[in-house]
Amino acid sequence: MLEEIISELAHLADLETYACRVWRYQAAHSEMLIRFHKEQEFDENSFFLLFSRVAYFEGPMVWKGAAFSIGAFEECKQTLARLRIWKETWSDEIMKDVYRLYKLELDATQVRIIASPMVDVGNWFDLPFTVQQSF
Repeated sequence: MLEEIISELAHLADLETYACRVWRYQAAHSEMLIRFHKEQEFDENSFFLLFSRVAYFEGPMVWKGAAFSIGAFEECKQTLARLRIWKETWSDEIMKDVYRLYKLELDATQVRIIASPMVDVGNWFDLPFTVQQSF
């Protein structure tokens, strides 16, 4: 779950120095791969997050900073309703298992992703992260 990954990321030094890039988006599978790196494009600090069931993305394709947080469920629900994705017949409890709002506040803008709470982490090299797969 992303909550655990965000907690793990919070222990990294200098989160604001990480550069992030939307590395790949597959519309057919609603998957977004975001690449995180500290200095060089492919160094020992590089890793990826794979967001599944992406319903919404707002933000630049490249940004600096990696301090993601989880947004309030009501904000997620309101955004989905505005996009006509949310249906009033859906149970809040079920939808909390289906979608989460992931946020990152930047100086000039923000990154907002609504996706499944299940994500994958992949390392470019041997990093202190474990590869987590959620199905």
